[in-house]
Amino acid sequence: MDERRGAAARAYHERTKHSRQSVQADAFFLDWPNQPMPFKVYTDLEPIPLPPEPPRAEAPALACMAAAGEGGQARPTLEALARLFFLMAGITKRIEVGGRAHYFRAAACTGALYHVEVYLVCGEVPAAGGRGLSPGVYHLAVHDYAARRLREGDFRALLARAAGEDSAPPACFVLTSTYWRNAWKYRARAYRHCFWDSGTMLANLLAAAAALGVPARVAASFADGPVNALLGVNPDEEAALALVELGERAPPPPPPAELPELSLKTMALSPERVDYPLIREIHAASSLADGRAAAAWREAASRLRDAASLAGGEALPLAPAGAAGDSVDAAILRRGSARRFDRERSIRF
Repeated sequence: MDERRGAAARAYHERTKHSRQSVQADAFFLDWPNQPMPFKVYTDLEPIPLPPEPPRAEAPALACMAAAGEGGQARPTLEALARLFFLMAGITKRIEVGGRAHYFRAAACTGALYHVEVYLVCGEVPAAGGRGLSPGVYHLAVHDYAARRLREGDFRALLARAAGEDSAPPACFVLTSTYWRNAWKYRARAYRHCFWDSGTMLANLLAAAAALGVPARVAASFADGPVNALLGVNPDEEAALALVELGERAPPPPPPAELPELSLKTMALSPERVDYPLIREIHAASSLADGRAAAAWREAASRLRDAASLAGGEALPLAPAGAAGDSVDAAILRRGSARRFDRERSIRF
């Protein structure tokens, strides 16, 4: 991280951190009539239903957490992609409280506001039980468990170029944050939550991918502008947070010659949107310009990991040999976003 980015990150931290005094003096209140809905809904795109009964991630959760990233399904099927999407973002329960619907998700989120969206950039995706997906860019909708195609064509080379790579996987999830859905409650602190909340989803995804035998790799370094343009999102309101490569890499076909600007209608999240300039400023300051910058960032991060590893400390296995316990599916669906903890085996301080 260069000095400019470091200074911007420290400034954002100082301006958005809590203290006992700041919390007690804060007169902010929640504007309930203006609460954003928890979904992004494209109003003019036809839904493509995802497989209703995809394969279950039955392998033991602890073993899959230890093996995250590994797998043998070089080209994931639509059924596998659908299950991965559900286990990181899907609705697991719906309840009515005071005449208002509340949705529980597979992964926890600050304030249960669920501001992280999932997109899919892929080549041809086969399906074991019928028609798969043609190459394109898709939004994966939580509210009706369906895909909607934003662009037709194979754009995987564009993602590879943005990440500073010369190869690409068969499919890639892109996680974004629609800031306002979280900032409605947490204001400028919402940018912190972008990475906390996408992190809980990624943890579920990596464990589920190991259970289903799908190689998965998280890429946090990429050129922000090209990725946001590919998805057709305005980075002042919604921006890419992470790429998740699914399947084995190979040289992708060249991207289409042109990338037309998308102008797709979406349902308004709430009657009004409040702007928090600090979010825009820290995102702009931490964005990478091109693939070379992304590769350099990755190399620097690798050196830091190597230095930390050489610093010593005993490595403890996450999952003992022969570990059993709940499957990934069972663990995620039992826990969900309900914060049900085992009091007898919780961590002691």
